[in-house]
Amino acid sequence: MLVFAGRDPLTGKDSYLTGSTKDAREAERIRTRFLAQVDQQRLAAPKAKLGFVLDEWLKVHDVEETTRDNYRWYLERVIRPALGGSSSLACLYLH
Repeated sequence: MLVFAGRDPLTGKDSYLTGSTKDAREAERIRTRFLAQVDQQRLAAPKAKLGFVLDEWLKVHDVEETTRDNYRWYLERVIRPALGGSSSLACLYLH
């Protein structure tokens, strides 16, 4: 089962909620749950990595070049090492 859940605000890609079952009643329950999630705007967390989001923010953030350089240094020397390679934005969402 595939239910369209809107566009990911970071990537611009379509986002879907997915599930599967062989039972028709269970499929209807899954569909109802997914539609309720979409209605309540409780979409799946973006799949983008936090590092990617920080890089994109840094590109458009309106600051002096020296400030941007300082941010970049701090991002590379402190934040990225603390995040590791697999930190997704999902870790920021409270469930």
